[in-house]
Amino acid sequence: MTIILIGMNDQYAVQVSDRRTSFDQQIHAEEYAKSFSLVLPGFRLMLGFTGIAHIGSSPTHDYLMTKLCEIGRTEHQPMPLIERVASSLSHRFTTFGHEAFASGKSSAHDYRCWV
Repeated sequence: MTIILIGMNDQYAVQVSDRRTSFDQQIHAEEYAKSFSLVLPGFRLMLGFTGIAHIGSSPTHDYLMTKLCEIGRTEHQPMPLIERVASSLSHRFTTFGHEAFASGKSSAHDYRCWV
């Protein structure tokens, strides 16, 4: 289970999450980043995620940061940027299924990526 707490007012925004990951009811890692922030042209983005900890051999947070930076080079508004990243992830899920991120094999469709 992942816990992500967010609080903000007109001066600050704070986001915290637990760092433990597990698989098949066993602890996999105690120090895993489930949230991060990026400074992009025109805005700052705080992101937290739950679910799959790795996409292929890469940690999900690395994959997300890379994808956000790639898309952020041409998309400078927050919601269109997030929608394009969600669309990209949904495509990966529907093409390969979540089990395939680790194995590289095709599996059932999964539509869990949304904004």
